[in-house]
This record gives sequence, structure tokens and C-alpha cells, in this order.
Amino acid sequence: MKNKVEKDKCQVEIQVLRNYREDIPDIVGKLVDICNRSDTFDHVSSEPIISKVAIIAIINQLQRIIFPGYFVTSRLDRVNLPYYLGQETMSLFEELSHQVTLCIRHDCIRNDLPCTHCEERGREEAMKFIRELPNLRMLLAKDVRAAYEGDPAATSYDVGEMTMTSTAPAITNAIFNACGVRICNLPATAEKVKAALATLKK
Repeated sequence: MKNKVEKDKCQVEIQVLRNYREDIPDIVGKLVDICNRSDTFDHVSSEPIISKVAIIAIINQLQRIIFPGYFVTSRLDRVNLPYYLGQETMSLFEELSHQVTLCIRHDCIRNDLPCTHCEERGREEAMKFIRELPNLRMLLAKDVRAAYEGDPAATSYDVGEMTMTSTAPAITNAIFNACGVRICNLPATAEKVKAALATLKK
């Protein structure tokens, strides 16, 4: 008797779930129809736009390059430092190039522009930024020292290094160099870049 009751209960739950699932295609159809309206926002295109996840990964990678050893769990010493920085910097160049390219290409396609050689421009802009990494590293080191020397409660450089400096200015400058728009409110998301580009065109 108990087994029959449990079986009947399962059948009822399965039917309820089926009823819910049957509503989903209609909802999806409405969502698709909304994408065809001019008063809503979407990016339905064969070409992707810049990735929020990728930009966050780039920022994290910049931290690992600018402050070697602070953002990794593996051992870093003078022997493997050149290999570590070489690998990180090359990876940064490739991903930054790709994201800048996507940004330029999106603008070209949206405005139906002739080919602007977006991949080559993406590599050029990324390399401009990469070339500034040594200067950026020295500049941020000054910020660390200034934070330490101006804080009587600080007992070492490590107190201020990771909390009082940021690579965000480097990222926003890279966006400005690539797209011509300045993002002043963090985080610098893909949505904010798109909105700023739209304002720029008006």
C-alpha cells in the first residue's frame, strides 16, 4: 500500500513538472520576439563583443605581472622569474589583442564601415599597452611607497601594496586608447563601454 502511494505521488509530481515545462516554449518565443523590437537591447550577431569575464581575467593577470609573487600560489624565484613573466606577458598580449579587436570590430559592423584592419589595430594597441608595463610597474611602486610613508600605522610595504593600489587605471587607459572613450566609474564593464561608444557617436 505504501509503495503504491509513493508511486502515485511520483506520477503526480512528474505531471506537474511536465505542465511547467510545457509553458517554457511560449515564454522563449516571447523573448525571441522582443529581440526583434527596436526599444530593447541585445547583441544578436555573428560577431561576439568584448567579454566581461575576459576583462576581469586581464585585470587579474596584470596584477600577477605588476606585483610578481603576490597573486600566485606557486613558488616564484629568480631562476623561474623570466619564464613566469614571459609566459604571463605573452598570454596578456594575446588576450588583450583579442578583446581590443572585438571592440573595434563591433564598432565597424554596427556602423557598416569599410574594413579598418581591426586585428592589426588590436595587436598594435595591445602592444602599446604592453610596452608601458615596466613604467607602470615603477609608477605603482611609487604609490606603494607613498601609501606606506604616509601611514603611521603601517609596519611594512606589504600592508599597503595590495589594498591601496590598483591596476584599474591601466585597464581604463587601455580601453580609451582602443575605443576613444573614458570609463570613469568602475567596474569598466562591456555594457559601460558600449554605452560610452553610443554617446560618442551622437
